[in-house]
Amino acid sequence: MLWLTKLFISILFTTICLAALPFVKYRNLFSCLQVSTLLSIFALPVSIATATTSVFVFMAVGWIPLVGAFSEILAAFISTFVFQTVALFVADKMVEGFEIKTISHTFYTVFILSLFNAIAFALLGM
Repeated sequence: MLWLTKLFISILFTTICLAALPFVKYRNLFSCLQVSTLLSIFALPVSIATATTSVFVFMAVGWIPLVGAFSEILAAFISTFVFQTVALFVADKMVEGFEIKTISHTFYTVFILSLFNAIAFALLGM
């Protein structure tokens, strides 16, 4: 039940953040909600894959003092930011009244959304 609550909070918070970003062009708030919902749906398998990949990477090289922690962070970065950037790019193309101009702006958007969602979940105690 907690993951469902986090999903809905993430969708609402992502919608508000997308509407506030200056390089995001949208027709109305509903188009931001559509992109946020699509991004969250696309991100569910990515979050499962991130947890699985993190475990396998940690089992492979986790015993090495500095390399183990760095490799886990690198695996989480690749599976989270890269896949979510692609997911946001696809969601951007699927919704007609929403536009992020370049792929670099899409990457910045994913970084900002991840940062603000982490802050929001920390403040809510989740």
